[in-house]
Amino acid sequence: MASVNASSYRVVALTLLAIAAANERTHKYNKGDEVTVWVNKIGPFHNPQETYPYQSLGLCKAGEEPKHKSEGFGALLNGDMLVDSGISMGFRDDVNNRVLCSMTVGEDQVSTLTDAVEEHYWYQMYVDDLPVWGMVGEVMVPQGKEGAEEQAFIYTHRDFSISFNGKRIIEVNLKSGTPVPILKGQKLDFTFSVKWTSTSQKFSARFDRYLDSGFFEHKIHWFSVFNSVMMVVFLCGLVSLILMRVLRSDYSRYREDDDMEMEHMGDETGWKLIHGDVFSQPKLLELYASIIATGYQLFVLTFWGILISVVGSL
Repeated sequence: MASVNASSYRVVALTLLAIAAANERTHKYNKGDEVTVWVNKIGPFHNPQETYPYQSLGLCKAGEEPKHKSEGFGALLNGDMLVDSGISMGFRDDVNNRVLCSMTVGEDQVSTLTDAVEEHYWYQMYVDDLPVWGMVGEVMVPQGKEGAEEQAFIYTHRDFSISFNGKRIIEVNLKSGTPVPILKGQKLDFTFSVKWTSTSQKFSARFDRYLDSGFFEHKIHWFSVFNSVMMVVFLCGLVSLILMRVLRSDYSRYREDDDMEMEHMGDETGWKLIHGDVFSQPKLLELYASIIATGYQLFVLTFWGILISVVGSL
């Protein structure tokens, strides 16, 4: 009887351990296990540095207090703000047009959503630490109304295509669809679908597609770069010209004879009057030197820490 109870306890313990081990931290899932979809930042496509929280558009959210994902120092420096999207999907469980939420476009939301679509806003999602991107909407001519003016449409459907190998997620793709015009009082039903397909690709190679040189390629604003460079050159030239004129005036005055120099000593304002104070030894020299050295060390340490965090090593 005791051996039977011990065996039962072992089975229960192993079962609980297997359940606890199946999550996005271990990147291993059993069939039907919940896979969390996180939404990140949102912003204009042509300016990747301008980002906002996903909730700033006032679209669907997972409850009144959505769950936030704790990230490392590198994610904070990158501006990541991961929040539970409320999209419920199970590992290897296909979903077809499941309703996420519904909302009615208010008067104040029309301009916000229209501006986001016209500025080509995109958003970022994470599924098992794999990023995917989607557009908020598109400006186009309403279907069946040729010759009509272009109008802002918002995408209300997300189609996830996920590849898996065994218990691991290998690849995630997102396709947006079902555009609906942004109008006051328009009802928006946000839906999503999930399609799981098997693949032979190894888990260790699932990030190879993101390492492609052209995957994150953005249009470089050469005109803005040229303007900035020319502005820097102009300012440097202007400062150099002013400095040269001041120094030339001082040198010409210092070349005068000693009598004239003594006569005008009271009115002199050149740099030689303060060179003794500028180059004098400061008080508490050892303390000053130690503070400067420690500050330089901390500056270098902080710089390399930020650099390593930016490239995602932390």
